[in-house]
Amino acid sequence: MDPVPEQLSVFDTIQPIPATRRAGPLSSIVAEENMQKSGKLAKQRTVCYLAVKDHPGKTAMELAHLCGRHRLDRYAFNRRLSELSKPNVNLVRRGAARLCKITGTLMTTWEAV
Repeated sequence: MDPVPEQLSVFDTIQPIPATRRAGPLSSIVAEENMQKSGKLAKQRTVCYLAVKDHPGKTAMELAHLCGRHRLDRYAFNRRLSELSKPNVNLVRRGAARLCKITGTLMTTWEAV
C-alpha cells in the first residue's frame, strides 16, 4: 500500500462522521474532538479506507498487520471501518465472516463500496 499523503483526506471534505455516541462519556467526546482538530482521525480513516480498497476481503486484524507501519491496531481498524460503513458515508461495507488467517477466529471481512 502506498504511503498516505498528508494532503489526501476525503474525510476533510465530506460531512463530519461522528466517532462517538451522542450520549457517550465526556472523555470520549473530548478525545474525538482532539483527534479531529489534530487531523489524526481523518488520517486514520484514510489509512483504513485505502487498506480495504487495496486489500478487499481482509479482516481488521489482517489489515492491521498489512498496515503495521501506520501503527493502527485491529481495534482502531474496526472503529474507523464501522464509521466508514455508516449509511451517510457508505465507503466500505461488511463482507462475509470467515476465519482470520492470523487469529484463527471467526471475524468480519471488509470491502470498499
